[in-house]
Amino acid sequence: RGSLLGSCCHTIFEHLMPNSRRYKYNAITQHPASIRHSPAINRYVKSYVKKYQLDDEAFDMIDAMVLVGLSYDFYCEKGQGVELEAEKKFDIELSDPKCRITGLIDKMAAYPKKGLIRVVDYKSNKRKYEGDDLEDNIQAQMYSVAAKHMHPDLQPIVEFIFLQFPDSPVQRLSFDEADLRKFKDYL
Repeated sequence: RGSLLGSCCHTIFEHLMPNSRRYKYNAITQHPASIRHSPAINRYVKSYVKKYQLDDEAFDMIDAMVLVGLSYDFYCEKGQGVELEAEKKFDIELSDPKCRITGLIDKMAAYPKKGLIRVVDYKSNKRKYEGDDLEDNIQAQMYSVAAKHMHPDLQPIVEFIFLQFPDSPVQRLSFDEADLRKFKDYL
């Protein structure tokens, strides 16, 4: 059930990302905030819940999770991100050491004036990462290597947005060159 809820949220985020659909974002985030304020998103979630035979509680959970994702600098404007990309696929062959990495990043925003590239990954998990799962997070390291490959002059920062934790959804990770080198050697 959790992965179904997360997939629905990801689809909504991807749909809302283009600036031409900001009016839907504005409708959803009006007070009181709810996906019910956007007829298209409301219809999509209702049909999704019906298709996967989920209950009314699932609709409410998707509503709450989407609002968490939208409330955390969704368009990356607080840092005035110059380049914003949703669902960024990567397939990168590294030469030193020789390996290949592939994946899909939910959202990336470049901040050249700050020297940063922000990688955002939405999580529908019931628990946040702890201990080694957080400190040595393989997904965050993979995203950092990919982001650094795509934007060599920018320092990657990975943010996991945990959609079921409205009070404190963000876990932020950053790795230095030595960390990323160790990870590539590990691969």
